[in-house]
Amino acid sequence: MKKLIFSLVLICIFFIAIEAYTYIAPQEPGSVDCTDELGVHHPLGEVWYNEERCERLVCQGYGNGLSITGSGCGIVSAPGCKLVKGSGSYPKCCPKPVCRKR
Repeated sequence: MKKLIFSLVLICIFFIAIEAYTYIAPQEPGSVDCTDELGVHHPLGEVWYNEERCERLVCQGYGNGLSITGSGCGIVSAPGCKLVKGSGSYPKCCPKPVCRKR
């Protein structure tokens, strides 16, 4: 029975770990670079990070134009566990559940 419970906990943690989101922010038609929300210009192919929101962003071709594609941690929920913020750039900064051993 303990092995079954342990296996279920591992499966739950695996599914918690892969929760994430992605979004696409198309740029103005005719743009030669991507402009982020702070007004900083990024050339096609550049990758940068928003440490505050724990996101990875990249300036990519999108249809006939450019877009900023962002990826972030998403929502994490682990009943009975405490969420601890990671350190570093995405995905290392995503919160991880820390559960008490019984």
